[in-house]
Amino acid sequence: MPTPSESYRLIPLTQGQFAKVSPHRFAELNQHKWSARWDPRGKCFYASYRTPEGYTHMHRMILGLSPDDLRQGDHENHDTLDNTDRNLRIATGTQNQGNRRLSKNSTSGFKGVSWCWRSNKWRAYLKRQGKQIHLGHFDTPKDAHAAYCAAAKEYFGEFSRAG
Repeated sequence: MPTPSESYRLIPLTQGQFAKVSPHRFAELNQHKWSARWDPRGKCFYASYRTPEGYTHMHRMILGLSPDDLRQGDHENHDTLDNTDRNLRIATGTQNQGNRRLSKNSTSGFKGVSWCWRSNKWRAYLKRQGKQIHLGHFDTPKDAHAAYCAAAKEYFGEFSRAG
């Protein structure tokens, strides 16, 4: 079992997992029987517990997001079991997409960059509200990534993530 520190407490989950929470939230959250639920899309665990209506994620409870609230909880450091206050923030779907990691299928090694065989150049793009936005064609993947980073900062603000 990991050792808690002054900055967080650990709540045991099923499947040998633990959720990290801020100390002032521990007593309230530890009243529930939490489980580690695997998310195949994100390839990660979330802390959740069963209610009569279904499952409730710990991060949504901490952020005060009701089941009918369309906003999302964003784990800034991408550790979905780190539910400390400093790691959680409320986000729109678009903002949450801005904080995505580099895809494992990336051929360029850069987020928002792919090879365009029609132009024989590197293409920069980003997705916003389900739509792909073309940012231009470039001679190097590094130049295309620079264009992506600038646009991501503009579109996603504090939620932008370059890599």
